[in-house]
Amino acid sequence: MINRAPTVFVRFGVERLGTGDKPSLITGTIVLSLLIGAMAGVYARRRRIVGDATFAAFAVLGFVAANDLSGASVFAVGFAAVCAALAGAAALRMMLRWAARPEPERPSAAARGTTRTAPAPMSSRRRFLVLSGGFAAAAAVSGNLGRLLL
Repeated sequence: MINRAPTVFVRFGVERLGTGDKPSLITGTIVLSLLIGAMAGVYARRRRIVGDATFAAFAVLGFVAANDLSGASVFAVGFAAVCAALAGAAALRMMLRWAARPEPERPSAAARGTTRTAPAPMSSRRRFLVLSGGFAAAAAVSGNLGRLLL
């Protein structure tokens, strides 16, 4: 990524940040990716293709960036980019489907044949957060496994 950045920006970062330029670049990339992902998720609620296109664009960017690495296999990089885009789009669609489910109603005590109150069902917001947390954990594990394989 740094190899493709304009020299002016690279010099500015090194002058301002010194040896802390790489962690700042990584942090900035993560924050920007999260913001773009959040916006894409909001727009994908109405048009699913927006989320798919966002993951495809990130896959292309990842493919281009990874091909600059020495010893990178074009096939392996392409395969990883396609798999990542498909997994991301599928996860987003699943989370949007879960978020769109109506909130379940609490059954009445008479319907359950008891006088105790029923536990509150999980709200759609809570379900969505649980699912997205699960996907985040799975992504962290698979990312670390991928690094171990390299």
